[in-house]
Amino acid sequence: MNLTFHKESLKDCLEEIKPIWFSHWQETEGYRDGLGFNPDYNLYLEYERIGYFHLFTARHNGKLVGDCGMYVRTSMHSQTKDAREDTIYLQPDYRKGGNGSKFLDFVENHLTHEMGVREITLDIKLSNVRVGKLMERRGYRQRSIQYSKVFEGDNHVFIVAKSAACA
Repeated sequence: MNLTFHKESLKDCLEEIKPIWFSHWQETEGYRDGLGFNPDYNLYLEYERIGYFHLFTARHNGKLVGDCGMYVRTSMHSQTKDAREDTIYLQPDYRKGGNGSKFLDFVENHLTHEMGVREITLDIKLSNVRVGKLMERRGYRQRSIQYSKVFEGDNHVFIVAKSAACA
């Protein structure tokens, strides 16, 4: 099944991408019990407008079947461009025939050759070992372990202490 890959504007395909993002959330974000799916589309559009968010798409006969959202910035630590994945998803029926690798090839080539990115970071859920193995075959290395904690209820108050050393 042949897919075509594109760099597109979220603004131009916002309504089309909403069900893709919801499917992605349902499949991969189960650990976020109780938080619900509630993206701030206006903030995504603002991030795109200022050049921070970039959308790559996968289509089959013109129909949107997957996406990869990337945040591109200059690293505060190395002063080189890096990209961090927000979402990467292909609908299950389109994951055959190396389509995932072909999509990643497109995204990587655009980021590195067109945008000057030197480092790409992807988050792979522990429940998705197959994708982790694919990334390792592609030359990605696990660099950290990320922890997440979901707090119960809506009325948490967090107190931030001011340090005199920072004044």
